[in-house]
Amino acid sequence: MLFPQANETNEQITTVLQPDVFIVCDPHKIEQQAVRGAPDWVVEVLSPGTAARDHIAKRRIYETTGVREYWLVDPESRMLMVYQLQQGVYGKPEVQELIGTTPIGILPEIVIEWDGMLPEDVVVPS
Repeated sequence: MLFPQANETNEQITTVLQPDVFIVCDPHKIEQQAVRGAPDWVVEVLSPGTAARDHIAKRRIYETTGVREYWLVDPESRMLMVYQLQQGVYGKPEVQELIGTTPIGILPEIVIEWDGMLPEDVVVPS
């Protein structure tokens, strides 16, 4: 996923991220080799080795580039943090347990079913 600044060509872009899961609603952002610009929905699955980067650096990039909804899934604590972009900034996240279902805020017809997704003895790699 390429996050250009101004009129950078793909070769000039230095901000490149690979989210765990994402949705892009604008087909013009989808190029043959990459997605250019902010997706609409991003999910990062936290692990001990990436949690700080996902919470701080990636959240900042997603916020400033206009990702409308950012989810942080913590399989170890079985918690979900949902950030919604409001007037260009993420406020405090909505926090919930990974149980039942969660609709995607920007696409409420799509629902994530948590029950059975994570086994009780889940081991998160670092």
